[in-house]
Amino acid sequence: MSDEQHALADGILAEAGKQAESIQAEWKQSHHARNAALKKRIDDLESETTGLIEKELKRISSRMTAQIEMEQRKANLRLQDSAYRDVELRAAEKLRSLVGSDEYRVILRNWVVEAGVGLAAERVTVNCSATERSVIGEILPAAEKEISEHLGRPVNVVLSDGEPVEEQGVVLISEDGQTGYSNRVSDRLRRWRNRIRRIIHDSLFGVDENG
Repeated sequence: MSDEQHALADGILAEAGKQAESIQAEWKQSHHARNAALKKRIDDLESETTGLIEKELKRISSRMTAQIEMEQRKANLRLQDSAYRDVELRAAEKLRSLVGSDEYRVILRNWVVEAGVGLAAERVTVNCSATERSVIGEILPAAEKEISEHLGRPVNVVLSDGEPVEEQGVVLISEDGQTGYSNRVSDRLRRWRNRIRRIIHDSLFGVDENG
């Protein structure tokens, strides 16, 4: 090979080397760029995934909290209902045990007076259970006097000759039969239900400052 041919070959090889170096440099630059882009995408995906996980956790936590609060409210209501039924049964049992006592005579007289004043009729009949009829007969004169004093006019209160009521307590009916006032035990407990429930609630869970 002549000197000229050697020089041409060396030039071609040198140029090829430069081209190879340029291509390698571009490849490295492109490789780094792709790696950087890939890493950024991975970081973005991790961030998105973390955000989605956090949102899902918050959603699940919020749902579970709501469910727990709902179950707690249901449990509280069941507890209050159970306590109320217990109070109601105990009150009824206590009143049944008092029948025939002096304490119960006072209670019955107060019930008759309350009903008589509420009716405000000139003549009323009083009915009660069979076990209470003898007691009612004893306390009617005093009750009649007290009702008359409350209303400021004479009121005639008599024992009903009809069938006795089945429940404990008294029922007063006006002479015309148009109005009545029940002070049976079940009716009195029903009228006091909200107050009893409030007392039970405050006893179990503390006083509700919001009313």
